[in-house]
Amino acid sequence: MADTKISDLTVAGANIGTEIVPVVQGGSTKRTTTQFISDLGSSSGLIGTYTFGGGGSGDIASMTFNNGYLTAVTLVP
Repeated sequence: MADTKISDLTVAGANIGTEIVPVVQGGSTKRTTTQFISDLGSSSGLIGTYTFGGGGSGDIASMTFNNGYLTAVTLVP
């Protein structure tokens, strides 16, 4: 997958879990799958907002979980 801003991506279809998602950790962009993010939330029953390191416009700044479900994502403007 080429490096692309989130705002430049096309609308997604059904999520099968293998889709690559860019996240920022320690100031550098890392890649993970939608299944990994889903497992983070549902397997541990997380509640709260988790903030990621800095990054460029369009990168994920924070993710909010409620009872293990991802309920909100904030992007870097």
